[in-house]
Amino acid sequence: METIDTGPKQNHILGSLPDYELTPLRDHLERVALNPGWVIHEPHTKIEHVYFPTSGVVSQIFTTSSGTTTELAMTGHNGLIGLAAVLGGEFMTHEAVVRCPGDAYRLRASRLRRALVQGSVLQAQILGYVQALIMEISHGVACNRHHRVEERLARWLLQNADLNGGHQVRVTQETMGDMLGVRREAINEAARKLQDQGLILRHRGSVDITDRQGLEARACECYQSLRHHERMLPAGYHGSGNSGGNGDLGLHKQTHHAECLNQMGHEHTSWPESMIMQGLNTQQAELSEHIGDLRAAYLEIENLKKQFEDLYEYAPMPYFMLGANGELERTNIAGAIMMGIKHSDFERQPFADFLDKNSVAQFMQFYRSVLSGRCREGCDIALKSTAHRPELAVRLYGAPDEDGAECRLMAAPLSQTHRL
Repeated sequence: METIDTGPKQNHILGSLPDYELTPLRDHLERVALNPGWVIHEPHTKIEHVYFPTSGVVSQIFTTSSGTTTELAMTGHNGLIGLAAVLGGEFMTHEAVVRCPGDAYRLRASRLRRALVQGSVLQAQILGYVQALIMEISHGVACNRHHRVEERLARWLLQNADLNGGHQVRVTQETMGDMLGVRREAINEAARKLQDQGLILRHRGSVDITDRQGLEARACECYQSLRHHERMLPAGYHGSGNSGGNGDLGLHKQTHHAECLNQMGHEHTSWPESMIMQGLNTQQAELSEHIGDLRAAYLEIENLKKQFEDLYEYAPMPYFMLGANGELERTNIAGAIMMGIKHSDFERQPFADFLDKNSVAQFMQFYRSVLSGRCREGCDIALKSTAHRPELAVRLYGAPDEDGAECRLMAAPLSQTHRL
């Protein structure tokens, strides 16, 4: 894919460097295209090059032993890929994959390590990025454990848009599910809710943010918290721009910072190498600790999710998940048997289609009451006969989700004459 060469200064780390630090690196910087799906680094492989993106988005991904993937952090023009190479390590601990196309400048890791010893601004900028990365991973641990999928998706889309500098995110629903560590069905439902609220517009392979202010209000608190912490980082580091997704302001501040340093000429003092390595090793220890916490949290969540899914799937009582318009979205095995449908393969259709015509109006009134949170009683209705049973009278009990946008139903036969 052909992209426009925006120059190394479009990367926030390289763009903050004064000429006397950037010039020695220029001859060693190699421009490369970031094509979607390219695996820049794989886990446990030696890091030969680091990459400074000027556009596009790279996901840094953790994969569990069962194959479940979760995004640790996103990197664009705010940072670099291959950070372990300058933190005292030689091997990648996780996977780095291009998600949105763009450009980057590649530099040998050994060359960057030598430049770190000599360049005081480069030292400060990389340490600032490490601090930002630690904050992002830390927030990710809390976010994935305590916030709803819809809120997390809103935050994720905003972060992508900030790094891309626009209002369109090129991504599939499957990829969004992988990055957030949730089922594709959950992502589809969360995206549908955001679209129904007029906040986004879904296309095949992309998502447009149509109401940024509204999406920010819908996102979890982590988004604004990360922006607040980013503004507190050292002068010159303004990773993803402001909360409006415009990176020009951050780049202008960096350019001004670099010009001030240029006026000082070469009369600057580099930090002692021992102090640099001590600072980097401290940051690496903190980063490793947070990644370890994240790994433990995801393993715990994965085990709990599996236990819940088993309880749900094999429960003797029929359970149903209905959307805002009363369409059947999910059921367990007992529910599929009761409705006479295939559990593993069924199309979304109105729950009312399974009811006797005399029960439809009563059910719809009950369902609207459940979604509004006003209903506390059950509803007696009759299910149509199927190939395996006659008409069946059941009592439904319902509870809305947190947003009142979908409903969970449990069905109990009123008579023991018809057994499942």
